[in-house]
Amino acid sequence: PLLWASVVLLILAGIYFLEHPKQFLMVMFLYYGFMANGLLLGFYSLPIPMVGILDEAILAVPMAIIVMKAVHRQLPRHATIFPVVYVALAVLSAWVNHAPNVGALRVILTYGKFYIFWYFARAIGPWSAREKRMWFVVLMLFVLLQFGFNVFWQKGLTPRMSVDSSIGTVGSAHYVGYLATVALFLLAGWLASMPSPRPKRLVALALGIALLNGYNLIFMTDTKHVLFFMPFAALPFLFYPRYPAPVRMALGVGGAVFLIASWIYFALFTSLLEFRPSAIWRSIKYSGKGEVFRTLVYRLPEDIPVYLLGAGPGNFCSSVGLFSFRPLSNKYVLPYVITAFRSRGLRAEASIAGRAQSSLYTLWGEFGPINAIAYLLFWLYAMRHLWRVSVRAPPRDFDAGQRLAIIASLITFLIVGLLTEVSYIGLLMLPLWSLAGMYWDEAGVAAVPAEPANLPARVPRPGFISFSGRA
Repeated sequence: PLLWASVVLLILAGIYFLEHPKQFLMVMFLYYGFMANGLLLGFYSLPIPMVGILDEAILAVPMAIIVMKAVHRQLPRHATIFPVVYVALAVLSAWVNHAPNVGALRVILTYGKFYIFWYFARAIGPWSAREKRMWFVVLMLFVLLQFGFNVFWQKGLTPRMSVDSSIGTVGSAHYVGYLATVALFLLAGWLASMPSPRPKRLVALALGIALLNGYNLIFMTDTKHVLFFMPFAALPFLFYPRYPAPVRMALGVGGAVFLIASWIYFALFTSLLEFRPSAIWRSIKYSGKGEVFRTLVYRLPEDIPVYLLGAGPGNFCSSVGLFSFRPLSNKYVLPYVITAFRSRGLRAEASIAGRAQSSLYTLWGEFGPINAIAYLLFWLYAMRHLWRVSVRAPPRDFDAGQRLAIIASLITFLIVGLLTEVSYIGLLMLPLWSLAGMYWDEAGVAAVPAEPANLPARVPRPGFISFSGRA
């Protein structure tokens, strides 16, 4: 009875959200943020039916809305060839390798959800300036909430237990760290786009939020590997031609201070020997990550019929393939996962550098090199498009700053995807790619109706945050 009642409620909710798609996008984000793996606030188990497939089932509403838009010929243009190539090659790979249908469908959906979020955000647009800034505020508040929960989990402002306990509301310390990284980039975009002279109150607010996010990233979650990528990911800010030299210099100095503070932390509280390039390379080369890479290059071609099509979605090193105990996964990946679990964090396989799974390995090993290249090209195409739109924007445009932040975040997740699996995580892909969809079009701002001529001009009420620089 509970199952059928849940199905009826889901159908009724789906019908409502078909008429209110922007609300549903926010509901999806809140679901991913507070119901990770069916655990309320990351730890409290709820008796939710079908919780194992709920992450994929929730995509039915945005896909239905996209189909409805297609029937009425209201879909946005550009980039519609990618899903055709991606799905066709994935289905062909699953058929050639006799991959289980359910597992293959789950992996195809989970690795393609970023495109669904992006296209859905574009299809339900245009997005007004108010709506975009509302999402900015919601993301800032959500990331700050993660810091508050981490203080609660650790019973103080410093980690008293393992940093793995700093799970926020999302169930993973690293996910909290990745969200804090995105928030730092968005704050940098906001700061850089403020009009001159910059209001001191807003600058202090932005720097205060950045300080808390940076503290959460470095001390509470110990997501050290992201710190190595941030300077490279932040290059779009430094090379953006519309920002004057003092703004770019200030951003560069701020980034340098952040990195120096990080390295001081490493020197005082950890062993710097772990972070030498030679030590990191050794961890990668002589661990599960290195062994699976050698498997992809030398051994896998002998075990599958068509190497360019991969081993089939859900058939090798993805989480679905691993937990389904597929033969190739049992042979090449599972031993290193067991080693990481048994070592209790002491072996290289338990670290990000030595982990035997990553988004790159899943795309290359299960979807095949051709589909992996198509996947990567779409990410690069999105970054290129957002850059070109940003360059044509006014110098101190809020949207341009957010586009640069999105590009920096995409670069970060591309690099992190070389080390661990992130491309299937709805919590990370939804806000990032939804923002990419919102800021995709130059003329994506809904028209604001003019004030009637016979009425006095509307006086703005004082607010807590004024993105234009006037409080």
